[in-house]
Amino acid sequence: MKEGGKPDGFKFKVITKISPIDVQVAQAMQAQLKEVGIEMEIEQAEGARHLKVMLDHDYEANYGLWSGYPAPDTNLYRQFHPKGSAQWTGYNHPLVTELLDKARATLNQAEAQKYYAEALDIIIREAPQVWVYYYPRRTALNAKIQDFVPYPDGKLRLKNIWLED
Repeated sequence: MKEGGKPDGFKFKVITKISPIDVQVAQAMQAQLKEVGIEMEIEQAEGARHLKVMLDHDYEANYGLWSGYPAPDTNLYRQFHPKGSAQWTGYNHPLVTELLDKARATLNQAEAQKYYAEALDIIIREAPQVWVYYYPRRTALNAKIQDFVPYPDGKLRLKNIWLED
C-alpha cells in the first residue's frame, strides 16, 4: 500500500446485482480487502439498474459475471475493443484495439494467436477488469435426452440433442 502511494489504505464503492451469490462474493472480497487496509462499500442494484450503470460506465468498481468463451476473439474483442458488445469498462487502449483488429483480419491462426497474446499481455498489466473466480456450472438431464454436450462457458448448445422415446 505504501509503495502504491496509499499508506493509510483507501475507500471505494462496488456495485453488484442483487443476488445471493454475487452479494456473498462481494462480501468475501470486502472482508479480504479490509485486512490490507482497503475499505470496499457494497451497493446492490436490481438487474436493469445494474445493466444501465454498466452501460453508462457510471461506477467506481463493478462486480458481475462473465462465463468466458473458448474463442479468444469472443472474450477479448467483446470486452476490450471500444466497439465490443460487452465493453462494460470503457477501456480504450489504441494498441490493444489495433492488435484485436489485426487478429480479426487474418485467416492465419498462428498470426491471430500472436496478436491476441500481445493484446492480452497489455490487458493483464493494465487490469481494467479482474476475474475473481470461475462459477462452476452443473447440468442435470432426463435420461431420455441424448447427445447433449456441456460446455465450460455454460451456454446451452441444443442443435444436436434429441429425445429418446
